[in-house]
Amino acid sequence: MAQEQYFNKVHESKDTFKPDIFGDCKQFTDNMIQKCGESAILQESVDVKKVIFSVNEEISELKEAKEEYEKIDAIIDTIYYLGQHLTTIHNNNGHRLKLYNIWRIIHDSFLDTIKDEETTFSDWLSLRNKVVVPDEYIKLEISNQWITDDVGIDTNTSKDVFKDLELINEILLKRLGDSCLFGSINTDHVETLISKEIKNLEAATEEHERIKSIMMMIYDLCQHLTSIKLPNGNMMRPQNMWVYLQMANMTKFLDGYGYLDNKGIWRKNKDKFVAPDKSIEMELLFQSSP
Repeated sequence: MAQEQYFNKVHESKDTFKPDIFGDCKQFTDNMIQKCGESAILQESVDVKKVIFSVNEEISELKEAKEEYEKIDAIIDTIYYLGQHLTTIHNNNGHRLKLYNIWRIIHDSFLDTIKDEETTFSDWLSLRNKVVVPDEYIKLEISNQWITDDVGIDTNTSKDVFKDLELINEILLKRLGDSCLFGSINTDHVETLISKEIKNLEAATEEHERIKSIMMMIYDLCQHLTSIKLPNGNMMRPQNMWVYLQMANMTKFLDGYGYLDNKGIWRKNKDKFVAPDKSIEMELLFQSSP
């Protein structure tokens, strides 16, 4: 298959491809369950050591990346890993997390802070220090999800979190001007944000705190992707780039494209797998064109 297949499929199709990062991650997990069984995939709590190890690996790839599209790819990979990890969490009743509900608690906390004219901040990092995401709201939301399937918004409902963050950035621009934007992926900025949340994750003593830390990492990474101002003056839209990754990840479930390893985990066939990086590169060029 051609390396640009995902780009061509999206841009030549009349269909609308909408990113739904939590629904997409859940779809991946559901497919893994079909291939491997629940016992091999689902878990009752966040695997802190595994999360920290995997995120540090992705950040290392980000730091080693030379091209802009490679950096974008590394960040999207990190978001995907974190989201997919959370979609494996379940309780004794078999309920799994509805992540967009938790996202909205975080997002609304940022909105409330950024709209408060009395709250002063100079950039995303200083805003981050002013935002208080109520632990008790997240704890209550998760508790409600564990006891009932009827808790409002479901992760299967398509929600574009990047669109949520475009609203945040619009308000940021009004308050701070272009100083809140980046001309390219800022690796040091990303590392600072992730390091802060890894410390919070390590220090967490309750499950809702661990889930909150992971969701904050996702929020920060998504926000950074939407804060990139391209050379043509347009804001980067990472939606299609996410779609390319989802397309690539789902190919491993096609006949002949994956296999069950000796530990009972479904793996991609590396000889057939086509990475999305070329399509991400083409999308960046497309979005950057005059």
